[in-house]
Amino acid sequence: MKRLIYLAYLGLLALILISCQKETIAPDGALAATPADEARTNGCVSQFYLTKTGIVQLGNVRTDYVLIGFNSNVTLAQQQAMLSQYNIFEQLDGDFFSDSGIITIVKLNSTATCASVSSMINSLERKRQVNFAGPVFDDPNGILAWIGQTNEIMVTLKDASYYPQLQRLARMTRTTIVTNLWDETYLLSADKHSAGNALQMTSILNVSPFIALAEPNFLAQSPALRTGDKPERKLTKAFLPMQAAL
Repeated sequence: MKRLIYLAYLGLLALILISCQKETIAPDGALAATPADEARTNGCVSQFYLTKTGIVQLGNVRTDYVLIGFNSNVTLAQQQAMLSQYNIFEQLDGDFFSDSGIITIVKLNSTATCASVSSMINSLERKRQVNFAGPVFDDPNGILAWIGQTNEIMVTLKDASYYPQLQRLARMTRTTIVTNLWDETYLLSADKHSAGNALQMTSILNVSPFIALAEPNFLAQSPALRTGDKPERKLTKAFLPMQAAL
């Protein structure tokens, strides 16, 4: 019986991996996405990820920010020059130092749409200087200003003895085990070469029978407490409340 369950798991994992194949990386200097690119991108499809108990619906991407993980050797001037190719780019809005690397927050202007944001993300991930790019969403619980899709996933094993299986799964999906957060909980990172982004990888990981829980590690933008205050940004390192799941 256990063998049948394991084979079923591998079969489902294979289907997910096939569906999550990435586009070919474009050479340096690739131009920004064209209107034709946007027309081919259905940027307004509601985003979600699977949990062990159901689905967390995140809705459409927001049009005010994107998150980018640049290669460590990309200078600020190079970042500015690259992003200036996109007509929805407004300004660099700061960096966040996470366990897996620097996350750059990019402010978009008022002309951005969900389609143009998705097109920009797809275009950025075809550039060699970019490790990942992710959108931001409304907080499903209505508390935070927004939550952003990073490259990180938190994974809790059912038992410490399953760590070798996690290592094999990481190799299969081209993800990286970054660190042990606590007990049997590990932080994984996914880049544009992985089997999927952080949301897709969370769904893949939650299919596994040896994983107790997997959740995206969102970048959370707290609302301002007083007029003029700059909202705090932090990685959640906590799971979305279950009322967010349908």
